Amino acid sequence: MKFVKPGWTKFIGILGTLFGIINCFYLIGLPFAIPVIIASQNLIKAANKSKDFYRTKNQDFAAESMVEYLNSFRTLGIMTLVLMCINAGIFFLFIFLLISVGMAGIIPDTFTDNLIEYLKNL
Repeated sequence: MKFVKPGWTKFIGILGTLFGIINCFYLIGLPFAIPVIIASQNLIKAANKSKDFYRTKNQDFAAESMVEYLNSFRTLGIMTLVLMCINAGIFFLFIFLLISVGMAGIIPDTFTDNLIEYLKNL
């Protein structure tokens, strides 16, 4: 049986940690981002335990590693989907507000008049 090095698992753990940190910047994502950071750190620990199993051939490391893998991936999957939905909602809300501000004509007429005069003088 060929052992696959846990490099990708560590990469996903680091990526999940960064994703969680970025989502901590706004209050809506904060309660969901903290479990992502914790699960990502557990994923990195699981990768280290699988490396220890490969080095020592101790079955306890293999069992602990698999339990942590399963728990981490389940948590990461659920929280990532929730955060993606929240981020998409915020994005579409921002686009909607941007369009409605433009359509409502909130931009002052003086700005557009000054712009037209400036363009005429070019």
